[in-house]
Amino acid sequence: MKILLDAHIPTAVAKGLAERGVDAVALRSWRGGRCLDATDEAILVGAGEEERVFVTYDVHTVPPLLRRWLEDGMGHAGVVLISVKTVPPSDVRRLTHALLQLCKVSQDQPWANRIVFLTR
Repeated sequence: MKILLDAHIPTAVAKGLAERGVDAVALRSWRGGRCLDATDEAILVGAGEEERVFVTYDVHTVPPLLRRWLEDGMGHAGVVLISVKTVPPSDVRRLTHALLQLCKVSQDQPWANRIVFLTR
């Protein structure tokens, strides 16, 4: 599972995942940082090109976009949605651990067009 972490997720999470063998990159450094101001749609398209699961706290903007894509027959590489009430973005250790656990339990499962809400 390859991961793209949205801009509001600390880069320390990408580093922690990478240190544990997960191919994870923060949006701040992905594609030379050129996508920091990109739309959710452009980011999801780029993530799809690299088969990267997009991890985001944007629970209000990304799901409607994915619903529209589904209606239009468009696909994506997978999305992990996180609520700030479940795992605050400032809790790097817990966020890294939760994503590691998700990687472990879903390593053999396909991620295309899959949407998961991260749990603790």
